[in-house]
Amino acid sequence: EMLAKARDTAGDSVYRQRIAMMLDELPEPDDLRQTVARLAEMGDPRKEAPTIVGRPTDSKKFLQSFALVDIETGKAVGTRTRFKVRWDDKGAVIFEIKCDEPDMQNLFVTDDVWTGDSIAIQLETQGHAYYQIEVNPDGKIFDADRHGRMNQRWESNATVETERGADFWCVVVRIPVVDAEEGAADPNHHVVGAKPGIDNPWYINVGRTRVRSSGKTTWSFPHTGKRSYHVPERFAKMVIE
Repeated sequence: EMLAKARDTAGDSVYRQRIAMMLDELPEPDDLRQTVARLAEMGDPRKEAPTIVGRPTDSKKFLQSFALVDIETGKAVGTRTRFKVRWDDKGAVIFEIKCDEPDMQNLFVTDDVWTGDSIAIQLETQGHAYYQIEVNPDGKIFDADRHGRMNQRWESNATVETERGADFWCVVVRIPVVDAEEGAADPNHHVVGAKPGIDNPWYINVGRTRVRSSGKTTWSFPHTGKRSYHVPERFAKMVIE
């Protein structure tokens, strides 16, 4: 409605033509009102989202861990994967992820990371939806900015520590976080956001892919209801106490 008033005010000028082009891409006001009303009736799909609670690095309290489940059904799985979240005083979020693995000798590690055994972290910060960071047992990273079209030029600048045991592999992923000003200066690097709190949380998903000759298995927390991690409306809320 404001654009329509501006168009009428602009008379026959070139500005009227430009505003008219914008209006042509928008729905009619009544149609837009109906859409808003319909969405309001549906409610916020994240209202009941589970909450992932992380701790500051200097906290002496126990770090709560969260177990991945079947990505489609949400049911518990036999091969356990658990993760914890921390925030350090240098402005980084840290994920500790341990993957139980009864068949360590057949880990399937690929150069592109995501087609083999790997873990995946999706991060939606207060001002950006969303980032994708995947890591394989060798510590190699695949990352992309999923805002709009997937941008694989973007790099998280995350660092990874890995460990392999007789029946497990694990990774510690440290992801630096910068403010909006620094992020705008270098849009192809870094996660942009602020420390997530109760009033300004992040929304995240953590997943694991396991590949063997019998096929691929995928788990996540929370579960998405689909075979894909990329269902932002099903992400969990994350806060740092």
